[in-house]
Amino acid sequence: MLDQDLIGKHAYVCGERITIADHFGAVMVEAGKLVGCTYGGYSNVSRWLERMRALPSWNKVHEAFYGFVGTLKGKTFVSC
Repeated sequence: MLDQDLIGKHAYVCGERITIADHFGAVMVEAGKLVGCTYGGYSNVSRWLERMRALPSWNKVHEAFYGFVGTLKGKTFVSC
């Protein structure tokens, strides 16, 4: 739904301008990194996440999160 119906060919979730929905949604989707999720099968989500990650403040804001993700590298998680 996010890939095709919400983002689609748009730059952001709600169209061509960034909104709070993008900031909130990107954090929720990025949380998939905790368990090794990738979104390669979702080209619009991948493109949107790259756009969000390119924001000037992104790395500083998410520095602690990425540090924690690094501690989980190589861990195995249960999947269904």
